[in-house]
Amino acid sequence: MKYPNTQSKNEPNRNAYRLLSAIWAIGVVSGFSLIVSQNFATSKESSPPIAWPAGINLELDTNHPTLIVFIHPKCPCSSATLGELERLLAEVNQQVKCTVLMGCPSEHVDPWMRSKNAARCKSMEGVQVVVDVAGRMAAKFGAATSGHCFLYSVTGSLMFHGGITTERGHEGESCGRVSMRDLIAGLPGTIDHSPVFGCELVLMSEKSGSGAHCCQETLE
Repeated sequence: MKYPNTQSKNEPNRNAYRLLSAIWAIGVVSGFSLIVSQNFATSKESSPPIAWPAGINLELDTNHPTLIVFIHPKCPCSSATLGELERLLAEVNQQVKCTVLMGCPSEHVDPWMRSKNAARCKSMEGVQVVVDVAGRMAAKFGAATSGHCFLYSVTGSLMFHGGITTERGHEGESCGRVSMRDLIAGLPGTIDHSPVFGCELVLMSEKSGSGAHCCQETLE
């Protein structure tokens, strides 16, 4: 008895299944790679001033180290930086003068300063919040990314600069936060700089701030 040959009939279906499986696998891998690359992507920063910049409207504390933190008011992933900043300030028992500069385009200062990030910074005990209109102060320090921190000694020497999160939008102990904690306490820091993970700050070259790419939220 001869049985019908179904192999040739089923072969196109098998090939289509293999093709769809391959496309699905490529999509999964590509999507995962995109997420990973975004979480760990850093922006190029300019060389920070090794001494406290002259001619700025910020005062260097001569009794405690001075910490400057640049934050994009509308950057959701910067919430992780603010969480780590709160932990750092609690660890050093306020033995540091901390100023947070919120970069805003000149025509959107009021709405941007009503953001969650701005409100959270204003609620931090002992923290001074300053509006950095058009990123003028960021340019002085060479900061281009939200979450960039600068720690200066009482004599105005740069001790540390960089980020205090392990990746974009994720809280947890980082080398940056640990190093700053030790430096503020008068101990040697393990590192003097670290990567910064966050959205682009509003810069002087961007008249309306539209060039600053912010994750998730839409810039007004």
